[in-house]
Amino acid sequence: MIGWFFRGKRLKLLAAFALLGILLYQTSAMIEMPELKRRSHKSNTSEKTEQETNNLERNLEELMKKARGSSCDNQRDPQCREKILEYLKMLEEMHAHLELELDDESITVEKDANKDGGEKLVLAAPDVKPKQRKGAYDYTRGSPSDPEVLARRNKVKEMMNHAWQGYKKKAWSENEVRPISGKGHSAGIFGNGKTGATIVDALDTLYIMGMMNEFNEAKEWVEKNFFFNSKTDVSLFETVIRFVAGFLAAGTLSGEQVFYDKAKYVADLLEGAFNTPSGIPMAMVNPTSGRTKNWNWASKGCSILAEIGTLHLEFSELTEHFGDPSYLQKVTTVRDVLQNTPRDHDKLYPVYIHPSTKQWGQKLVSVGALGDSFYEYLLKTYAYTNKSDKTALEMYWDAYEGIEANLIKRSSSGLTYIGEYKSSRTQPVMAHLTCFAGGMIAMSAHVDPAISEERRAHLMETAAAVTSTCHESYARTPTHLGPESFRFDSGEDARQTRAQDSYYILRPEVVESYFYMWRYTKDQKYREWAWDAVQALEEHCRSEFGFSGIKNVNQAPTSKDDLQQSFFLAETLK
Repeated sequence: MIGWFFRGKRLKLLAAFALLGILLYQTSAMIEMPELKRRSHKSNTSEKTEQETNNLERNLEELMKKARGSSCDNQRDPQCREKILEYLKMLEEMHAHLELELDDESITVEKDANKDGGEKLVLAAPDVKPKQRKGAYDYTRGSPSDPEVLARRNKVKEMMNHAWQGYKKKAWSENEVRPISGKGHSAGIFGNGKTGATIVDALDTLYIMGMMNEFNEAKEWVEKNFFFNSKTDVSLFETVIRFVAGFLAAGTLSGEQVFYDKAKYVADLLEGAFNTPSGIPMAMVNPTSGRTKNWNWASKGCSILAEIGTLHLEFSELTEHFGDPSYLQKVTTVRDVLQNTPRDHDKLYPVYIHPSTKQWGQKLVSVGALGDSFYEYLLKTYAYTNKSDKTALEMYWDAYEGIEANLIKRSSSGLTYIGEYKSSRTQPVMAHLTCFAGGMIAMSAHVDPAISEERRAHLMETAAAVTSTCHESYARTPTHLGPESFRFDSGEDARQTRAQDSYYILRPEVVESYFYMWRYTKDQKYREWAWDAVQALEEHCRSEFGFSGIKNVNQAPTSKDDLQQSFFLAETLK
């Protein structure tokens, strides 16, 4: 995919990017009508650099005048032109992945009077269509040849089936199932409606696992019965990451338009949350009345960093698919506010910001609860836009420098952890939610081509150390499942020391980092650690109608909380 904006200047969806792609193709002599064709990235582009630059300089002003949504008003501005040429160079490096959707009439091929037999492109004002998918994802590819790996994968698939069938039998259309009592659960963050959170959250996992009968029955329910009809407040953040994201993931994998339509339907119901003086959204919105509010426990009526910063991917995809720039504009405004609001301490983002004044609230910094996915989405937005959104990457590295300098610590026994910054110092506590960071740091080591090999090696060392610490939080309990948070003081490294932190609610962050580390290193220990988690889930969480969270990881056997979280199917089992 290609992104939608240069740094500091919004583009109108794909129009200007289509133009930029055409400029690249113009010099490659690989254009045939009526469609744009890709050429191999392995061509000798370095030999053509000077010629391409000259061509671009000659044609840039004329062509940009004809394009809709031009990124610069004055093409003779050297700084503006430099930005465009820089972006063109970046596109050249990755344009084998470009997907341009233009009307055939948008481009004509004419003889170039300056070259014998040559051709040139004439760009009419292009009508850019919503992106058309190339087809459904092939879920059958990549079957492992190792019989043990295949058996383990099939075991996880059986767990998914058990979780799904229990929900289907006892709580169909409810948000979640109570796997011990066999009842439905629909109260809380999704309001009071039966909106099938588990169905929507599980769609992409069902598809990836090849559970097509289950996927199709879920699709049928979505088509006929899904209505977001809550008359009470719902969480903007949770609704976006489970419903909007769930539908978009299903649409991306299957190519089915119904899922995109449902994603748009839900997102539009949440629009009122963004109606604030700054554009920073409120935490809660009533889909029926449009009334909004923030959490009553949040500092000084503030919004939450993780909640407002974890919307970018979903709203970007809505803009890309439907061609409506308003979705992207909302989340770009949020990000601009966060980027431009001064921070007091060494580039660290506090987790509270007021939606009216744009002032930070309580000076708490966390890569776990209240902060976590903000950082994740910066990095993944850069990857999602085929590395075109440089602002996202710059914000990520800027934030990571502060995290590395202030929050990443080493305990007396040698465990690397990511603490919280509170009361002007780093607290020696790490949350289960923070354990996603091992995978994030590993991803950052590979997604940014500009970092040195030395820096990449250091990042991977940090990622491995953080992931190992999270593994220790599992390995040091009788259940081999990790607590909600754990500390690194009083000689109790990677252990929960407060009774209220002893629960485990089927969270995915630890196995998520195992997955990333396996992908990047192929170190077999990460597969073994993941298998240990599978066995622990089977022993302590499996229930008659699915899987339940447990109340105390330090007791085996332990009592269960009788709730199968929808994210268990959406993330943990995936």
